[in-house]
Amino acid sequence: DNAFDFPGFVPAYIRPLFCRGIGPFRWAALSGDPQDIYKTDAMVKELIPDDEHLHRWLDMARERISFQGLPA
Repeated sequence: DNAFDFPGFVPAYIRPLFCRGIGPFRWAALSGDPQDIYKTDAMVKELIPDDEHLHRWLDMARERISFQGLPA
């Protein structure tokens, strides 16, 4: 009867993460240089030293996800 009472994925799951300062953030290097993304990752790890999950994700992403660059 009330199938549409569910607020939706973003309000239910993503917004609370953002309210805690975490969530599915995306970074872009307008320079197109992968080193700029790697510097950003290093800075995040420095600023948030106690978040092992975040550090593990950043390391895994660097190892397993190809840098996409910017479209021409």
